[in-house]
Amino acid sequence: MTDKSKQVAERIIAHYGSNHQAIKCIEELSELQQAICKHINQPSEKTHDHLTEELADTMVMFYQLIRVFDINEDRLETIMDYKLERTLKLMKKESK
Repeated sequence: MTDKSKQVAERIIAHYGSNHQAIKCIEELSELQQAICKHINQPSEKTHDHLTEELADTMVMFYQLIRVFDINEDRLETIMDYKLERTLKLMKKESK
């Protein structure tokens, strides 16, 4: 997350409040879920564009949650890398 993005996230959180933004994230996740299902069931440029928009909304909210819950970004990336590597190992076992 860039310094500018962090500042913007802080301003948004200060304006709306932490709890409100956490709940908003849940709402955005629901909208993303619906967009994924619609695109899988009725793939089109329109549903793809909508999916992209909902994914962007959700990622913006994730960035805010990182700020709201004071998540250490280095630790977050380490955990994400670990989980990706774990999946690769599982894939390797499955292909034997």
